[in-house]
Amino acid sequence: MATLQKNSEKGNRIFWRLCFPDGTSKPKYKNSKSNVILHDLMPDIMKIETLSRRSEITPEDLIRALNLKIITFATASGSWRSGLIRGGPPVAWLLWPKKFGVALSCRTA
Repeated sequence: MATLQKNSEKGNRIFWRLCFPDGTSKPKYKNSKSNVILHDLMPDIMKIETLSRRSEITPEDLIRALNLKIITFATASGSWRSGLIRGGPPVAWLLWPKKFGVALSCRTA
């Protein structure tokens, strides 16, 4: 469960775990000097943590976490390869327009 902790170097932080289907987990931290920012992020972090524990994360959930800077692009791509995400296209495909500034187009014959 995500917890708000006092951190002497960077103000405060939220400590949480991202769980993978093979039973391993990775400790994650979100630091901020503002308690208000962390309190606003807490519900989103708790949702990602709970969904990862149940292996029910969708690509849309990961994109939201990326936009909120809760997780990194490397973590999101690794989540796809590890089988954490169920259904939908790989996260890299969904982020292509944002990352490279190019619109994807689908041509049908």
